[in-house]
Amino acid sequence: MKTKISHLGRSSVSVILAVMMLLSTMLIGTVSTVNAIGADSSHTVPKGETLYLDLSNTGATEANFLTNEVVEHGSYFSNLPADKIVSVKLSQKVDFSEYRTRLYAYYDNSWDNNKDNDINNLPLEGQNMVVVEADGTSYHWATYAPVADKVSLTASATSVKVGKDVTLTATLGALATDLDASAVNYTFKRTNGDEVTGSTTDGNTYKFTPTKAGEYKFEVTASAKGHSPVKADITVIVSAETRDVTFSIAGESGTVKLNDVAVTGSDVKPVELNSSYTITVTPDADSYIKTFKVDGNVVDGNTYSANISADVAVTVEFAKKQLYTVNVNSTQDGTVTVDNPTAYEGQEVTVTPKATTEGYTLGTITAKCGTEDVPLTRNSDGTYTFSMPAGDVAIDATFRTKKDCKVTISSENPELGTVTLNGSNTTLETTVREGATVTIKANPTDPNIFKSWSINGTYDIQNSKTTSDAEITLVVNSNSTIHTGCTLSSSL
Repeated sequence: MKTKISHLGRSSVSVILAVMMLLSTMLIGTVSTVNAIGADSSHTVPKGETLYLDLSNTGATEANFLTNEVVEHGSYFSNLPADKIVSVKLSQKVDFSEYRTRLYAYYDNSWDNNKDNDINNLPLEGQNMVVVEADGTSYHWATYAPVADKVSLTASATSVKVGKDVTLTATLGALATDLDASAVNYTFKRTNGDEVTGSTTDGNTYKFTPTKAGEYKFEVTASAKGHSPVKADITVIVSAETRDVTFSIAGESGTVKLNDVAVTGSDVKPVELNSSYTITVTPDADSYIKTFKVDGNVVDGNTYSANISADVAVTVEFAKKQLYTVNVNSTQDGTVTVDNPTAYEGQEVTVTPKATTEGYTLGTITAKCGTEDVPLTRNSDGTYTFSMPAGDVAIDATFRTKKDCKVTISSENPELGTVTLNGSNTTLETTVREGATVTIKANPTDPNIFKSWSINGTYDIQNSKTTSDAEITLVVNSNSTIHTGCTLSSSL
């Protein structure tokens, strides 16, 4: 029987024969490149390659690869197989043209491991192998045909959900002429992805069940004695098991989101099984949520959260809010306008009164919904705003002549600083017409600091300033005396 052995050392055949004469029970040898037929110039064998030793024509009962530093564990064979062909794998890349360490020995009634010989007999799996006869006395190169011209690897599905079975099937192409299909062995190996538990059936199939999502890659090797192997691989994408959330959305005056991602119409969205999900329904300002149901159950509010264990049906309907009218009753000496003559409940409406007669100003202004007062908020620009109730609103306003307003300014702590009125620190009292402006300013002495103004009266402050600003301009809107004062405090 012949086996596959790669080319190793460069020692001459005469050296090999001399060694064989010294060792009666140990197979040792080198390969001569001089007489090799078709020898490859490379003698470097990569890590993980399989090395074969054929002892079929010997009386060997045990064998041992002596160089454990270059072969993987399991290099000692206490019981040889029936065909007496053993193999190991290299644990590192080795250039056997330079390697000068005894490679193996076998037991035939005795061991002899003390000989220091250049004996790189290296059987190597693959094409153009070195063939070493069992007695170790002759060497030649031979070409080993592959098991088949190819092997293909297919999957029952290349995209599956977690927990679903996948069956891999290896199929040979044109088989080697001297080989029976029953002699071919198939080895399946996972080269990428999480660990799986699988089983081989019928030799050429492998079944596994993924438990985690991800990309899985498998390799199959079809091999047979006396032939080089052929390989193929395949990738299977495994995604998490999901449940569907099916939407039915009516109306276009709002947004619906599933886990912060917008959905529309009749979208169907997958959600990973047993994970949490949130549905958020947001109507436009002029609309409201008419219907929000999950699996037929009404949802209070605009948000629903749960863990998904089965398919879910979501129904949403938006509707426009009812519009109500803002009516402005006729006035004298002025006008009143609104920015939204019709508005829905909750919508903000701005009312702008304006005197049209010289020397007049707004006297009173009211808003009513039926007999109920509607609160008005006065703004610094003289406008008013209100929130539209669920009903029509009537605006009434009166205008009157402007009144004189007396403005007095003083400092509560004159020893810490001074104040000025319209730029004067001597005239701290003046009379102005409603709507006129006055400028007041606090001037703390070093190292004192200004704190705030205390103002008694009706006024507006211009330029977005507040009573915390040292210099402000007031629009006087009250027909009563306005007393202003400031407080200064030491920074010490």
